[in-house]
Amino acid sequence: MSSHSLGFVQAHLLLGVAGALVIHSVPWKVPCPRQCVCQIKPWYSPRSVYREAPTVDCNDLLLSELPASLPAETQTLRLQSNLISALDQSELQGLANLTELDLSQNSSVRIT
Repeated sequence: MSSHSLGFVQAHLLLGVAGALVIHSVPWKVPCPRQCVCQIKPWYSPRSVYREAPTVDCNDLLLSELPASLPAETQTLRLQSNLISALDQSELQGLANLTELDLSQNSSVRIT
């Protein structure tokens, strides 16, 4: 095998291995708020432990308030780039597993 062919085979093998290492999100089969996307998103902890986070993504939807009927198992709630200006903590009480709430790029959000 020529060195050119060998290099080609090695490059394809490397791309195949790299492709196998990519971790994709998968659909989360729960009732999801209208226009939002509910998925199980993979991530690694600071100690490189693999985790899966039930995620509700409601970015860029021009929402002015928290969506109704969020799945109780939600761990990550993404609400960036909306029109939310206030959020009452009681609206989050049913989300016992919530560990990440992203309200970036909204109006100055007041949490009461």
